[in-house]
Amino acid sequence: MKSKRLKAILAYLSPEDCIIDVGCDHAYIAIEIAKLGCKKVLATDISQGAIQIAKRNIEQQGLSKIIKTQKCDGLKGVDENAYNTIVIAGMGASTMMDILIPPCLKRIEKIILQSNNDLEELRRFMTQLDYHLADETVVLEKKHYYTIMKYEKGRKELEEIEYQLGLYKSENKDYYEYLNHKLEEILEKLPTEQDEKRAYIEAQKERLQIYLNKENRTI
Repeated sequence: MKSKRLKAILAYLSPEDCIIDVGCDHAYIAIEIAKLGCKKVLATDISQGAIQIAKRNIEQQGLSKIIKTQKCDGLKGVDENAYNTIVIAGMGASTMMDILIPPCLKRIEKIILQSNNDLEELRRFMTQLDYHLADETVVLEKKHYYTIMKYEKGRKELEEIEYQLGLYKSENKDYYEYLNHKLEEILEKLPTEQDEKRAYIEAQKERLQIYLNKENRTI
C-alpha cells in the first residue's frame, strides 16, 4: 500500500515528465513514478550501498529500461539537460538548498520537495531561485505532518503569511491547529525576559489565526 506522502508526490507528476529522483535511497519513489507511466527516470544517491539495492529493486520490477541509477552527491555529475523535473523527498531543507544551487536547474521546469524541516526558509529560497509555489499538500502519516510542495519555473512572490504557513487550504485546519499548539508550547517555555523572541512567536500566532479565521474557527 502506498504511503500518503508517496501518493501526494505522485499526484504532482505526469507521464510526460522526465524525472530525477535525488536521494533515491532504495528507489521506491522512482519505481512508482515509472509505474505512473513516466518513460525517463534517473535515481541518484550518494550511497553506493543504496544504489546497489535500488538497482536490484528496479530489476525485480522489470523497469531497468526506464529507470537509470547514478551514484552522485545531489546533482553533481548529472546530465540535467536530459530532464525537466526533480523530486527530492525526506531530506532537511539545508541539504535540499545545497543541492538546488544554480546552475544545475537550467532545463528544470518542475521541482517536487518534501522537506523534514525549515519550510519557511525553503519557500523563500525557492522564490529566490525564480520558482513559484504552484501547489502544496499536507498529509498526516504515523502521527507526523508532512508538507509536499510543487514548484514550477517562474518567479512569483508569496505573501508573508504564505512563506510561514504555505498556501491556504481549508482541508488543512487540523494542521493549522497543530502549529498553533506548538507555538503555544514554545511560548510557555520561553523566559519572560526574552521579549524579542516572544514577540516573534506572537507574530507567528497572529498570522496563523488569520488562516484559522478563514474557516470561522478560533482556538
